[in-house]
Amino acid sequence: MTDSEKPLIWVSKHFRVDEMRCNDGTPVPQRYFKNAIDLLSELEFVRKIWRRPVTILSGYRTPAYNKKIGGAPKSFHLRAMASDIVVAGVPASEVQEAVEEGILRGHFFFG
Repeated sequence: MTDSEKPLIWVSKHFRVDEMRCNDGTPVPQRYFKNAIDLLSELEFVRKIWRRPVTILSGYRTPAYNKKIGGAPKSFHLRAMASDIVVAGVPASEVQEAVEEGILRGHFFFG
């Protein structure tokens, strides 16, 4: 079965697991699947805050891809516990500040 033939796995109303695949095309490894699902659930909350679309620019990263782009050696992306996102029409600094505050308040567990 090719990737295009595989069923899409929706984690929430707006996010699918395949959105967390590495930018080199590698899917999230099974051992990190729960991390990806938990993170996508938190991104659904981010989307709810602003009531705007959230685009995932980078989710899971393979060690090779992470090294290629100069990612931190112990990046949470390596375990599907981080994502780089854009919230439509919201400045990145505002999103970062809100997520960091959410982490401090216990609303978010991933980065």
